[in-house]
Amino acid sequence: MSRIEDWTNILVDLGISKEHIESMKDYQMQSIARYLPYYEEQKREEKTELISTKKIKGISTGWNTSGNSIYSLFFSVTGEIKLKGEGGIHANRILENFNSLQKNGLKYQHDFYVNETLEPVLRDGLPRLQYFLDDDIYFSGATHRTICALMFNASEMVGKVKVYKKNYVKYENWLLSNDNQKVWKELLKKEFRNIFIKIESNTYNKVTRVEIHFNKPKIFLGEVQVEVRINPSGEELLDKQYFQDEKSRLKFLVKKLEELDELIGDLYSEVKLPFVYRVSLKYNLKFLYEIKLLLEENKYYFIDIRNSRNEIEGTLRKIFQRQLITEGSNIIKNKK
Repeated sequence: MSRIEDWTNILVDLGISKEHIESMKDYQMQSIARYLPYYEEQKREEKTELISTKKIKGISTGWNTSGNSIYSLFFSVTGEIKLKGEGGIHANRILENFNSLQKNGLKYQHDFYVNETLEPVLRDGLPRLQYFLDDDIYFSGATHRTICALMFNASEMVGKVKVYKKNYVKYENWLLSNDNQKVWKELLKKEFRNIFIKIESNTYNKVTRVEIHFNKPKIFLGEVQVEVRINPSGEELLDKQYFQDEKSRLKFLVKKLEELDELIGDLYSEVKLPFVYRVSLKYNLKFLYEIKLLLEENKYYFIDIRNSRNEIEGTLRKIFQRQLITEGSNIIKNKK
C-alpha cells in the first residue's frame, strides 16, 4: 500500500469522506498576481474575521502553490507526488496538522482553525487574508494551515482580513492588455512560409525591435519598432488610450507580416544578377566585378513595412539583388 493510500484511509477513518478527498484534486490554487494590477487596497485596518474556506482561491506566500491542487499539495509531503513549478512546501508543517488531527480528532482540528484566542501561541500569528471584494475571493498568507483546513474539510478559518476593491478602469484595460498579449504570443509562435522574426525586448518588458528575416537563404530584410507592455503595472493600466493603440499596432504588424510573407513568395527566384555583374561573372572579369562592387559597397536596402506593397516589393528586389551580387563575388574570387 502506498503512503497516499495509507493516509487516505486514516483521513476517512477520522470522518473525512473519500468524495471530499477526491474533490481536492480539482481544487486548484490560483496566483494572486493576476488580481493585483487592477485591485486597490482599501484604507482600513485589518479586521479579525471568520471566512468561508471555499472562498480561498490561492495562497499568497513564497511557497510553491500556484497551479497545484490541494490534493497534490497535501500529499506531496509523502514523496509520491511531484508539484508543478519549482520547489515544494514544508513537510513538517503539514505533518504537524496531520498528527494533531490523528491525536485530537476532526472536531478539535476544525475548532483550531477558527479559534482566534490561539494567536499568541501560533508561530506566525493568525493568517493574513487578502479579500478581493468584487470577486468575493480570498488569498491566504498561511500556506500549510490553509492546505490542511481545506483537505480536512473545515468550513471556516479565522484570520486578519485586508480588503481590496476592483478599479474597473484598470480592469477593463487589463482585459484589453490580455487580449493584446494573446495576439503577440500567437505571432511569436506563428510559422511563416518565407520569413521569420526575431524579438528584442528591453528591461521594462516592452518590445522595442522586431527583426524581419528571409529564410531561404537567411537575409536580414529590415526591422520595425513596436511597443507591447507585458504584465503592465497598475499605474500603466490607467492609460486606456495606450492599450487601444497597442491593439491597433499589433493588428497592423500581423497584417503587414502576413502580406510580406505572401509577397515574397517566389520573388527571390525571379530576381536576376544585374547585367554588368552577369557578364563579369560569365567571362571571369574579376577586376570589372570588383570595381563595380566597390562603387556600390555602401548601398544597402531595408524594407519599411509601413510602405505600400509596391514600395516594399521594389526594396525586396534590391535586397535580393544585393545578395546575388555578394554570392557572385565569392564565386568569382574562387575562379582561376
